[in-house]
Parts: sequence; structure tokens; C-alpha cells
Amino acid sequence: MASVLALRRDLTGNVAAHRVLCLHECRLSACVRKIDWRGDTWHDPVLRRTFCSGRCIVVQGNYGYALDGSAGLQVIDVTAPASPHGVSELPTSGGARAVAVYENYAYLADGTNGLEVIDITDRAYPRRIRRLPAGAPVLDVAVLGNYAYVVDSDLTVFDITQPEIPRAVGGYSTNGFQYVRVIPYGRYAYIIARRYTATNVFSSLHIIDIANPSQLKLAGQFDISLGGLSVQGRYAYITEMGNISVLDISNPANVQRVGGAAGGRGDVMAIGNYAYVADGGLSIFDITDPTNPRRIGHILLGESGGRIVVRGDYAYLGYAIVDISNPNAPRRVGGDWPGAGGPAIVGDYAYAVNFYGLRVLNIAKTGVPQRVVTYHTLETQGPVAVASQGDYAYVADGYSGLAVIDITNPAMPQTLARYLTQGSTTGVAAHGNYIYLTESTNLHVISAQNVANPQRLGLFSTSEALAGVAVDEHYAYVLGYFSGLHVIDVGNPANPWRVGGYDTKGGAYRVALQGNYAYVADGFSGLQVIDIRNPAAPQLTASYDTGGEALDVAVAGDYAYIADREAGLQIIDIRNTGNLQRVAGHPTTSWAVGVSVLSNYVYVATRYTGVEVFDVRNPAKPRRIGGNTAFDSQAISLDTSHVFVAARFDGLIILDLFKEPVLDNMSWSDSGFHFSVGGTPGTAVQLQRSVNLRDWFNWGTPFTLGASPTDASDGDFIGNSVFYRAIGP
Repeated sequence: MASVLALRRDLTGNVAAHRVLCLHECRLSACVRKIDWRGDTWHDPVLRRTFCSGRCIVVQGNYGYALDGSAGLQVIDVTAPASPHGVSELPTSGGARAVAVYENYAYLADGTNGLEVIDITDRAYPRRIRRLPAGAPVLDVAVLGNYAYVVDSDLTVFDITQPEIPRAVGGYSTNGFQYVRVIPYGRYAYIIARRYTATNVFSSLHIIDIANPSQLKLAGQFDISLGGLSVQGRYAYITEMGNISVLDISNPANVQRVGGAAGGRGDVMAIGNYAYVADGGLSIFDITDPTNPRRIGHILLGESGGRIVVRGDYAYLGYAIVDISNPNAPRRVGGDWPGAGGPAIVGDYAYAVNFYGLRVLNIAKTGVPQRVVTYHTLETQGPVAVASQGDYAYVADGYSGLAVIDITNPAMPQTLARYLTQGSTTGVAAHGNYIYLTESTNLHVISAQNVANPQRLGLFSTSEALAGVAVDEHYAYVLGYFSGLHVIDVGNPANPWRVGGYDTKGGAYRVALQGNYAYVADGFSGLQVIDIRNPAAPQLTASYDTGGEALDVAVAGDYAYIADREAGLQIIDIRNTGNLQRVAGHPTTSWAVGVSVLSNYVYVATRYTGVEVFDVRNPAKPRRIGGNTAFDSQAISLDTSHVFVAARFDGLIILDLFKEPVLDNMSWSDSGFHFSVGGTPGTAVQLQRSVNLRDWFNWGTPFTLGASPTDASDGDFIGNSVFYRAIGP
């Protein structure tokens, strides 16, 4: 997919060029069961896991990790998604059922052997570093941040801050049920529970409050025949008795069935606007309206069982790999995984398990825009926010404070200074001669007059944990996760003080300013528009439920662009601030966590899958036109020439902005019309020609742009005017 570049000339020699973006697209997605949850501590842990009875796989970076028969743990190269091949393996003996991968460790639910911790730093040589026996066979494991949730009939929570020494910190007894699968999501763990009698098996969905891992409690229970389970936003998608059902789980104490459709028996994965069901084949349901799921595609594979994971254009099952780029017509493109079950994807690696061990696979791809540099910051988990101004980038580097980075030469950034804080930084903004940094419960006002020696001028403290910050001439607009918008007078930088505020309904993450309004990304409460003309008494003007979890907002002209977590990119018409209207949305390959806008393009930061770029010249029809999937994004910022990404594990990543293909060097001679096509190297281009700007025809064969422009000549005459454009082939 690409946007259009058009060039017009007539026989008098007049030429008009219409320049838009045309980019090669590389789409990589992430497993739906990877959770980015800040939780009550508001840190930024990640869930990377898969579920398995029999064979199972998860993917990270260029490798997959599979549990596979007598081979045990296997590492598999999946650079080509349709034909993965083994990298390494590690036998286990307890009957491995599931694997969770977090950072450089794999956590195996190894049946009778209990929980095993595997060091996968060197994927060619996975190394067992710890085994924790259990009272019953361990059937499932999931990792959320610094905790591993382990099912061995009951639920046990382990602190894995030190993976070599996991420490049990809490648990929950099932009272007659056997827990067989666990999905931590947000502040709850969703569990398939079964109770066995002499003649029957009864199933139930248990919802456990895990906000305090040391004091787990049952928040809700819903009796239903469960086969597969997937959680996305406020809904749980389950398979039962040949059907797929949708449960509203927004109130765990009062779970409601809100929708369903025939045709679901096996594992299920909900991601974006689709739910994928392994049912002896693959069924694809449109869940744009969760109350009315519709089966739109199906392929019969002749086998049943196993787990399913979706990544980009592929669905990986235990027995087949299916191309799902057209959800209405899925097609099989690969055979069995090398002994592995349906995979889950983390970054560019696949991790698979079956009854005997773990396997690792590699599924890397390269995309655009091109990376200028990766600059590692001190924080091992990666920075959480970034702002740029002039020749400097300001990075909120978690517990490592503020990093001031010279980006005069973006290819060789240099750290000029650090400003240390006691707590973890959460947001940063630059305005004029000042830097505004949120850290724990504090707002720091820092002088930027001497960037090599940043000095604090003033400090505002509150009892609430703070998140994002935006600044105008006189005020800093600071968000409290639980307390909404705070308006801080920074006219005197040495004495910042709160003049007013507005308590929003949700969990406030980021704020953008335009005109008389502050636009707040307010978590599950969506977009909140607040009138700030009277800073002492801000007033809510309108709100809009975006459908997902609003984590970031960017505003340009008549539209607000929302990074809406699992709901992707949402576009809201804000011309009438009292009556907001959704214009359109577009799914992202993984959760949308950050957003910035420049000119006609919206850049979305996605967890695990980098940056995606959308053409929004027609806001009602946003089009994905490219991306770079080689890193794990946490936040994004733009200037007029570069993209700045706060990347988990990679620090600050600087990318070139997308460059529109340019038709240039135009000339006319007796032999025809001549021009050249330039743009980002590696961009795939197909030239097209038209005489009326309505009917377009391919002209020549597709080619790939290089470092130098590509010449083109047209010796044919077609009427009085000819139009040219470059699109993706």
C-alpha cells in the first residue's frame, strides 16, 4: 500500500507535480497476549506469553521458543515466516505445557518438574538456571512485568525481579476447581477453571484481582463452558460448544454475555478488529462490533487442536501457517512448525512449546523509515518519553533521570549531561529556555540555558503519581494518573504553583494543547476535552469513548489522533468541541502507545513493532503507508526532519522522516518527456500514467529506489496532457 505521487505535463511544456508519500511497507505484528500494563504502581512491565496444551510457541525478535516433544526447548529461526528453521533446543522431562518469555528469560510450565527458568541471552545455547518444584503439575505460566503467574491447580505469583531467584509472593486457592490457563491483563488475571466430578466436567471463568500480588482475591466468576480464551480491552472472547461468545468484563462482579456467533471450538486469539479461531482449520471473525461478531473467512486444514497466534499477515497454528492478509480468503502457505504448536510473537522471535520442551525461532524483517542511529541510554528498561527542541533531545530515562542529548549530527548523538532524580521519570516537555520533567509525584522545572549543566529552578510536588506534561507560555499542564489535569503556573520558574485542575474519569496518560483546550488521553475513558481559558477553573467540554485505552493524543487542526492501545489509531473530529465525532480508525500491528503528527502524516508508536506511519490527508480514510518494526516503542516525538523514539531496551532511536518520492529533473525533447524519481532508498515503486487523473495504468516494470535518482523517459504521446505517479507495486 502506498500513497500517490503525480506529475502532469502538457504539450506546451507546462509541468505540475503532486507529491505524496510512497513507501515500501513491511508489516510485523505482535501476539495479542503481550500486555503493556502500568498497573497500580504505574511502571511499564510487559506480558509475553502463549498458552498450550500439547505444543506451544512464543516469538521474540528473530527467534521463536518452542516446547517440542523429546527435543524439549528448541530455538527456531523464523526469518521467513512461512518456513522457520531450528536454531537450538533444550530438552525438558516434566511434560512442558506453556512458555512465557520476558526480556532474556523463558519461563516454562514444565508439568511435573514445576516452573523452569531458562536463560536465552544466547539463543543458540539456552541455559537452565532455576527449577522450582510445585505441589501439582504446572499447567500454565504468564509473565506480567516483574511477576510470573503460575498455575498448578491453584494460582501462585512469583516475583522475578531476580530471575535466578524467583520468590513466591502470593497465591490463590481454587476451592475445588483446577486452574488450567491464566491471562493477566490490567489489574486482573483471567483464568479458565475446571471442576471434575465422576461424570462431568464443569468450567468457569474466574477473575482474580492482582493489583496487590501478595493479596490476591476473587473479583468475579462466570460459569460457562470454556474452550479457548482471549482478552482484549473490556471484552473476553471465548469458544464454547461450537460457538464464539463475547463477554463484557468491564465489571468483574457482573460479567455479561453481549454477543456471539456459531463456529468456534478451539483456541481463540482476538487482535484488533478480528478474532481468529483454531477449529480444525482457521475461522476469522470480524469483531469491529463486539456485540455482533461475524465469521468472514474460513480455511479447512483437516486437523484440530493446538494453539494459535497471529503475527502481521500470518496465523501460526500447531499444524499450519496461514496467510491472513485478506481476512476474507485465508490461505495456507506453510506446513508444520518444526515440532512446535501455535506460536506467540514477541518482537522478531518465536517461542514454541509442546509436551517435551521449548524451541526458538527467528522471524525478522526490515522496514522503513530507515534508522539513523540507536543511542543506548542508562535505563535498562528503556526510556519512557522524549522531547526535542533545536539541536537537543531530552529523554525521560526512567530511574536514570533526564538525559540531555546533542543531536546536531543525528547519526552521532552525544550525551551532554544528566539530571538525576530520586524516582522514575514519566514525562518530559521542552519550551523556550526550560525543560519540564515529571518524576514520581514531582514536576521539575529545569533551566536549559546551559544544556551541558541542567539545573533545577523550581519544584512542584503533590501526593499523586504524575504522568505526561505539556507547556505553553505561562502554564504547565500536568497529568496525575488518578487525579486528571493539574494546571501549574510556571511564570516564575523558581516557584511553580497549582492554580487549578480537573479530575478526569479514567487514568490520565498524556495531554496535548491547542487553542483554548487541553486534550487528555484518559485511558479507558477515552478522549477528554477540557476548556482551559480560565486556568483556575478548567471545565470539561466533551468526552469521547474511543473504544480502547487512550494512551496518547496528538492534535492538528480539526482532528485529534489517539493512540488507543488495542484499538489502534483513532481519529476524532474536534471542530465542535461540544460534540466530538469519530471520523475513522485504523488497526495497528500491535498496541498503539504513542502518537505524533506532522503535516499529512501520523506516526504511531507500537509496542514490540516499532513505528507505523499513516497518510491522513483524507482523515475519513487513513492509510498505512509504511513503518519500521525493528524495535519496541514506548513513546514518540517529531521535529521537522527526524522521528525520536523512546525504545524499550534500545534507548533513543532516531529515524529519518518518511520522504516523499520526488519526480524531478524534468525535460522535454523530440524523443519524449524525461524525468527522474528519487526518494528513500529501498522504496519499491511502480510508475503509472493517466490522461484524465481518473483511469491509471501501470507504466513500465516496478523498481526499487537507490541512493541516486532513477531516470525515466516517455516517448509516447497520449492526448494533450499526461499525468504520472509513483505508487507501491
